[in-house]
Amino acid sequence: MELCSVASIMSLGSLAIQRTHLCSLVFRVLPKLLGFTPSSLKKLCKDVDPPLTETIVGTSPELAQDVLMNIFTTLEIPDLIRAGAVCPSGHSAYTSLQRLGLYKLSQTPCLLYTSASAGDSSAYLYSLSGKRSYKLLKKFCQTDPDPMELCSVASIMSLGCLAIQRTYLCSLVFRALPKLLGSSLKKFCNDVHPALTETIVGTLPELPQDVLMDIFTTLEIPDLIRASAVCPSWHSAYTSLQSLGLYKLSQTPCLLYTSASAGDSSAYLYSLSEKRSYKLTLPDPPIRTRCLIGSSHGWLITVDERSEMHLVNPITCEQIALPSVITIDQVKPIFDEYGALHKYELSWHTGTRAAYNSPSIYDLDKLRDELHYKAFVFPDAFTGTYMVVLIHNPKQQLSFARVGDDKWTWLPPHDAYEDCTYKDGLLYAVTGFGEVHIFYFSSGPAVTVEMIMQMRNVYGCGYMYVVQAPWGDLLLIWRICEDHDVEPEPGASVFWNTTEYEIYKFDLKRSKLKKINCLHDHVLFLGHNQSLCLSAGEYPSLKANHVYFTDDNVLWTLRLKNNHRDMGILNLDDNSKEEVVSHQLFPNFPAPIWVTPDLRKMDVASRVD
Repeated sequence: MELCSVASIMSLGSLAIQRTHLCSLVFRVLPKLLGFTPSSLKKLCKDVDPPLTETIVGTSPELAQDVLMNIFTTLEIPDLIRAGAVCPSGHSAYTSLQRLGLYKLSQTPCLLYTSASAGDSSAYLYSLSGKRSYKLLKKFCQTDPDPMELCSVASIMSLGCLAIQRTYLCSLVFRALPKLLGSSLKKFCNDVHPALTETIVGTLPELPQDVLMDIFTTLEIPDLIRASAVCPSWHSAYTSLQSLGLYKLSQTPCLLYTSASAGDSSAYLYSLSEKRSYKLTLPDPPIRTRCLIGSSHGWLITVDERSEMHLVNPITCEQIALPSVITIDQVKPIFDEYGALHKYELSWHTGTRAAYNSPSIYDLDKLRDELHYKAFVFPDAFTGTYMVVLIHNPKQQLSFARVGDDKWTWLPPHDAYEDCTYKDGLLYAVTGFGEVHIFYFSSGPAVTVEMIMQMRNVYGCGYMYVVQAPWGDLLLIWRICEDHDVEPEPGASVFWNTTEYEIYKFDLKRSKLKKINCLHDHVLFLGHNQSLCLSAGEYPSLKANHVYFTDDNVLWTLRLKNNHRDMGILNLDDNSKEEVVSHQLFPNFPAPIWVTPDLRKMDVASRVD
């Protein structure tokens, strides 16, 4: 396990920069670590009850008052108040710090504002550092409040919400642990040194491996990798978790993009949950020389400068070669006088008619601009491997290959496909005309197809998507782009902007289609990735009833390589849009794409070193 490179990818070294921030993170999670349940924590916010607190945390080791006070001086006020509500000793340190006038930390300015819904006696304080608002009650504004009335202050600072998300709490702890353990993070990033690590943390009590592994299963991948760099025993727990396939936590999708300043072999992964980017170094050929034609289950589907396809896991850097492009039914190789591959011939025949034009000849790096449209990776429970489905030209037809196959298998006769999803041996594919086809892969060696639905009144410029909803229905989504100009006047820019989405629910059992206007507590991720519908309740950083979208027009994903980007977050309530992050980051090729991080590996003979 090349942990040093992975830790470097996740910018582990940056954790040691801000002592205040690290201490702040620890005290946000202390209530949970000391054994509070969400209900008892909320009770504490309302009424700090010393006997109750002692019952909950009575056996926990207590830090000396002077140590606590020194730590408390590093916390900004919201986290200071949280820390003071953990237990009586913490409250005592808090009141002593306040009474003695020893708390002098400079505070980040906040924005104070009011809201009619909050009532006439309340206001909100928006924290620039925490990027959240706190509700202030009248009691908080009294002159010289009694220090023992910490219950109201803790309530003001929303202490109770800290216990709601177990994963988030554990995540915060493990971001701070390397600093607390006194380890040299920069050294870890460059070279994980077991002897040095043992010297630093050798006297610390070790948690059993099974306990560590249980804790690690609650962490999203960036924090899991950070935790694995703390010491050898934690690294061992991490590798065991990975090798045994026990890590199955659902991940928040991230945005993968490139930048010329990062170099041709690097990309960035923007985390929606952390609102920050991580630099990734990916295997050759350089990522900035490839096209990205899909993303599914943690894998990117890429096309290199010879128009050949690979799967790449941006987290593990595993890379797998897919069957050669010359095994696609419409592609033939052209060799030069020395027997070297020189060009490609692309036939224009489809499953319903013979070629309507003579075959076209393409250079090795030009075929991908015409042939490849979109691709998907699906786990195949029937074979125990993965299947790649490719939408390709002419006429956006389907071919597929299982990982390890030596050729692509064509799926005629239909065409004009725009999106696919796969479940239980059934491939659902939607066309630009609103038809939904099912391909039966579990019916034997031959794949059969059936049209199960056709939408009416499909109109305008846009794209169709098919999504498996968490509650079991299929969602058919029409992306409408009424604001566009692909043939601008001289000097003007080409642009293509998504304006709205129409969403339809398809009941598979009753074959009924119904338009819906609201996703309630769900969100969509649409673009050149596998389309996703997720519960905002399970992913607290996501906005309910919103669509997170990226480019899905081949003019931008394959041809206009450094141009306008059609991407953002769309509110389905009013079709208003906001940026994911600044569009200035994304003029580069290849086009940005959603990817869901995954640590799982494919054990196949076709793996590329």
